[in-house]
Amino acid sequence: MKNRTKAAIAATSCLLLFHSMHIAAEAAPANAAKEVTVLAAAKAPSAAEKKKAVEAEKAKYAKMKKNPGDYYILYVSDKSLNGGEHFSNYLNMYNFKSYEDYMKVASKLKTPVLKRPDGLPEGYKFTKANIEPPILAYGDKYQKEVKAEAKDKAAYLKLIKWTEAGQVDLEFKNGKDAVRLQFSLMSAEIAKKRGQQKGYHFTAADEWDEETKKKSPQSVKNILNIPVRAKILALKKKERPLYNGGVNGS
Repeated sequence: MKNRTKAAIAATSCLLLFHSMHIAAEAAPANAAKEVTVLAAAKAPSAAEKKKAVEAEKAKYAKMKKNPGDYYILYVSDKSLNGGEHFSNYLNMYNFKSYEDYMKVASKLKTPVLKRPDGLPEGYKFTKANIEPPILAYGDKYQKEVKAEAKDKAAYLKLIKWTEAGQVDLEFKNGKDAVRLQFSLMSAEIAKKRGQQKGYHFTAADEWDEETKKKSPQSVKNILNIPVRAKILALKKKERPLYNGGVNGS
């Protein structure tokens, strides 16, 4: 009798233990799900936190020492906090007052170097030059990289390292007359949208319409546009951007 009682008690204990284990097993997934939900909710920043993050990144840039050629891209996950745009470009392009200083920087870039024309008329002297980063050529690529690095951040600021000029401008003047050279680097898609001009096109100062002459007299000048493709840079590669150049004179 005692043995039967012990056996019954043991069986009951095992049954209770199994029942407890079963309840714990059922409760574990539910608790885990609740924990994941809580953690996910904790990671999602509020609108106020997002705004604070954006302001912090902009303030960080404002306090930075700006070096010539610096190019930063700011990514904002909520574009309503950035004027309706996910990305903002911050440029500090190169500006030169010396032809020698310009050549020191331009010669280190991988893009063609605009130089003083051999046939420049006597009396024309170098006045200024600038070099901009290749936004039209690689802007989309840079933005994808910045967004990928930002991950789940509400705002992320990145310094872009570039080795090809996006635009170069040279100016030579003789009194009020000026000769301006410009080089632009753009993606094949943008070049296609803008259209490829064949041959040169010359616009004389007296050909401008009267409205332009009144509103923008500084734009009224003789202009010679010469599209250029830099064959020396292996344009056969589809990923290679197209190069356009122009010469403006007045």
